[in-house]
Amino acid sequence: MKSLYTIVFAFILTSTAFSQILDFRFYDANGRVYNSTTFNKEIISRDNIGLDECIILLETTSLYDSLYFQQNQILDLLDAESLQLIYITACLAEEYKDGYHTTIKTANNLIKPGTRFRIRLLDNNAGVVFESYEVISKEIITQVFSSNQEFLSDFLMEDELKPDNVFSQFKQYDFSGLFSHTENYRIYGIIGSDHQRIKIKLTSIRKGSENPAEYFVSGKSNVSGVICDFNGTINILKIKEFEKLHYGVDNEHVNEGIKAQGILIADYEFKENPQQNHSGSFKGILYSKWYLNADHQIQYDDIQSMSDQYMNNAFTGIWRSYSTGEEKVCNWADYRVPLANQDFDVGAGEFSPGEKYYDKGWRNYQHAWLYGNKEAMEEELREWWK
Repeated sequence: MKSLYTIVFAFILTSTAFSQILDFRFYDANGRVYNSTTFNKEIISRDNIGLDECIILLETTSLYDSLYFQQNQILDLLDAESLQLIYITACLAEEYKDGYHTTIKTANNLIKPGTRFRIRLLDNNAGVVFESYEVISKEIITQVFSSNQEFLSDFLMEDELKPDNVFSQFKQYDFSGLFSHTENYRIYGIIGSDHQRIKIKLTSIRKGSENPAEYFVSGKSNVSGVICDFNGTINILKIKEFEKLHYGVDNEHVNEGIKAQGILIADYEFKENPQQNHSGSFKGILYSKWYLNADHQIQYDDIQSMSDQYMNNAFTGIWRSYSTGEEKVCNWADYRVPLANQDFDVGAGEFSPGEKYYDKGWRNYQHAWLYGNKEAMEEELREWWK
């Protein structure tokens, strides 16, 4: 089996594994040897073919394990040729000779003791950006990874990023103010393929004292009036600066002494209270825009907020039910919804959900802001988390 995938930035999951580089050897079906950290360069050098491939690493105790088998079936359903990713099998029992694989010795070094199955996504530098001990659905993979490049382009608008991760230069700053900056009625979210409305409120955000990348979060979720408490973490993975500073319409901020601008990329995991109805966990990647002002303070970057497609604090990921294990796409952001169906947001100058989604929790929103209904406005502005 062969599967290829393109991804610009990572999606989900376990925060402890992120930023780890996996440097290991693997082989193709013809026995040629590669290194995970230099794979693309090796292909370019040998075959004169330009690649920018990422890796799905499947770790299993047996090639006949049911979880491994299920995941391979899902990967076979993907549109492999239109994507750019290879996947590699690391098995403790035997080598997978029909495709990319490691030796048993390498598998023993990669696989955590006691692990039955794990899927890890590596970026094109072999950095771990995704980890799950359960089978990941085709819908989740396709929705997240095939849309990321277009999403990032939309999120950045016309800004371009410098290539380096400069987290070490900014780790002394507190970014917590970014994540709760926007009034809640301007934060829009969806859960599930039918784009049911979800409301999210982060009620407390605190930077950790020991790890400068870790922020402790408390909050609440609301789907059709079912409210759940949650706690969790945001872990900064990357900080990248823009190539050029932007100063807004007519350069109105040009004389304010802005020192730097860029985006923050983090993973998050929020766990709802399992004692509450319809509870689960949120996992994904967060993209936030920031700037460093003249007083060397981190500020929420709303300089381009007058632009039609502006959004910030884009949480892109999944929600997983505790009771059923069902996964649903779950994305929310300030001012727009990231990675939504093409026909979902029909607004030009500002967010406006299409009529076909009204019965998914969006009717009141339109009655409030499109038709000016007073009662609907009051409901939109209500502090439902208190």
